[in-house]
Amino acid sequence: MYRPVQDRAAVVYLQAAEWWILAGFIIHRVGLFVQWRALGYRVRLVLRFAMVFLRG
Repeated sequence: MYRPVQDRAAVVYLQAAEWWILAGFIIHRVGLFVQWRALGYRVRLVLRFAMVFLRG
């Protein structure tokens, strides 16, 4: 038995799953990038305070 409607639904489902996986991966990477930038900003802020404190 060939059921084109179910096949089409399966193809759409698989495509949607691929898009969700891709979107999740991109969001994960962006989140890591933002975390690293925030961490670097905090480290620079602490270093700047330390330099001012040591000089002062």
